[in-house]
Amino acid sequence: MRRTILAAFLLLMASTAWATCTVTSVYVESGGSYSDSEAPSITFTGPGVGGADAIVYMVRGGIKYHISSILVTNSGSYTGPVTITFSGGFQELAPITYVVMGGSCATGGGKRVYSWLF
Repeated sequence: MRRTILAAFLLLMASTAWATCTVTSVYVESGGSYSDSEAPSITFTGPGVGGADAIVYMVRGGIKYHISSILVTNSGSYTGPVTITFSGGFQELAPITYVVMGGSCATGGGKRVYSWLF
C-alpha cells in the first residue's frame, strides 16, 4: 500500500513539475489608451526557460491610440502561468489582456487561459 501511494505521488509530481507550457496567443479584451502611436514593448514572465516574444499592433480611435492585437512570434517554454507587462509607449489607460497557454501545462494538457490585468 505504501509503495502504491508513493508511486502515485511521484507520478503526480513528475507530471506537473516538468510540464511544458507555451504562449499560443494573447487576447486583447480592452486595448487601453495611448496618446501616441508608438506601440509599447511587451514582456512575458513566468517559470521555466521563457523566451516568448510578440509584436503589439496599434490602431487609432478618435484622438487616442489603442492596442488592436498582439501577434506571438515566439511561444517560449514555461512550466507555469505567464504574466505580461507593457512598457514604453505613452500609456494613459492600461490594456486588459489574457494570455492563452498551450502545451502540457500543469493541468495535464490542452489549452488553459490565465488572465491578469496590466
